[in-house]
Amino acid sequence: MVSCLLPGVQAKIANLAIMPPGAAEDGRATANEIPPRVESAKPVARPNKSEFDAKIVALNDEVQDFNERLSEVDAKISEAKCSGGNQSEELREARATMKSLRERKDAIMRDRAEIATLQKSAKASLDSKITAGRSLRAELKYTSPEDIEKKIASLEKRQATTSMSLKDEKVLLKEIDQLKQSKKLVSHLAANNDSISSERKSSQSISEHLSAKNAELDVLKKKIEEQKQILDSLNEANSERRAVLPALFKDKDALRKEKQAKVETIKALRAEFRTLENEFRRTQRVERQFIT
Repeated sequence: MVSCLLPGVQAKIANLAIMPPGAAEDGRATANEIPPRVESAKPVARPNKSEFDAKIVALNDEVQDFNERLSEVDAKISEAKCSGGNQSEELREARATMKSLRERKDAIMRDRAEIATLQKSAKASLDSKITAGRSLRAELKYTSPEDIEKKIASLEKRQATTSMSLKDEKVLLKEIDQLKQSKKLVSHLAANNDSISSERKSSQSISEHLSAKNAELDVLKKKIEEQKQILDSLNEANSERRAVLPALFKDKDALRKEKQAKVETIKALRAEFRTLENEFRRTQRVERQFIT
């Protein structure tokens, strides 16, 4: 700055710079006046506004370029999210369908288990009655009430019309009594046979019901397998979409950091320029004070 001042002002500043505090120009101290202290006579150049503006414009262009690139990434993210939204809806529907199919399968499995238990119980009851019927038939000579009545009538006629010893008559009467007792067993056998017939029909119905459940289960298993293929396809597409989004978000984050770095550089340049301008203006004020 000294080189830009008038020669007289330069000398004045130089003298003031070496004077002790409180001394006048002629070497005498004054009571009411303290001269300004000048710490340096170094010249301060005016900061180059054109150069500064050019740097700011270039940096702003770079910031704008980052903004455009960020907009492109945002568009890709939105596109991926929109397509992913459709896929997500399809995936939710597919999962709901699969859940419904599996619940139906579980219900059929429970029904089938109950029917199988019922079938097992019915078979045990039927087998027991068949065994009992065989045992009854083994004890009986005649298995129909009509045959028994005919035999009793024949024996009673024989007793009435035939002369026999007391011993033979006792044997005959005992046989007649046994035949009369056997009528109850025959009645039990008939009831047992009716029960067997009824339970066989019931067992047949149970078997048919079980076969129907098995057929329904086979159809359902096929549907579940088809739905599984649909789910696998949608899950694969959804995985691809999820793989794209993190990469896009990573790119966006990197661009934002680079953009912010440029913004911070602009702030730093502006602060530096203001500091240089303030320093230049300060020295200008000092110069004007000495000139006046």
